[in-house]
Amino acid sequence: MVSHYREWVRRYGTSSNFENYVISKKYYFDYLTIFNNIKKAFEGNVDFISYENINDVNRFTFEKLGVDYDNLKLPNKTNKGISCLDTEVIRLLNQYGLRIKNLPSSDELLGHFGLQVQKKGFSEKLPYGFTEVFDNKYIKDFSSLTEINFSDSKRLFSNRENLGFDISTISPLLEKAVLEWLKSKKASTFG
Repeated sequence: MVSHYREWVRRYGTSSNFENYVISKKYYFDYLTIFNNIKKAFEGNVDFISYENINDVNRFTFEKLGVDYDNLKLPNKTNKGISCLDTEVIRLLNQYGLRIKNLPSSDELLGHFGLQVQKKGFSEKLPYGFTEVFDNKYIKDFSSLTEINFSDSKRLFSNRENLGFDISTISPLLEKAVLEWLKSKKASTFG
């Protein structure tokens, strides 16, 4: 859910906070329905695999297709994840309808004001009770549908939230830093 949310903020301009986003898009996370539809679409000719057990997704995929991965000329990997703080900065800009090229990182924005935060100290927090739908029956049904063993399925649905502070607690400070940075950019561009 977190990876999905961060991509939609970064790539598609989502401006909702994490909690509101997962509630409004909860059907994105109805894995039984999604995987059942995939299985139907491929008439059962599909394998579901937990990527947690795979070190290199590209290697695994190409080898499954019978392609010699070691002799492929592949481009450099470019889709690097971003922290929840950097996602929050982009989300704040999305609220104003702004897409900024060469946006400074949250470290740079806060550093401009003499502030520094520990990125791992913050995380997106799921709405209270949101994961309760993923009970043992749901996990058993998921395991049966995907043929991923129950213990691996159970691990997939375990609550993995970071124990840090909810990102929303620092959001007002990040917004202030973003707005001040924008003012300084405007002054230096037009002043």
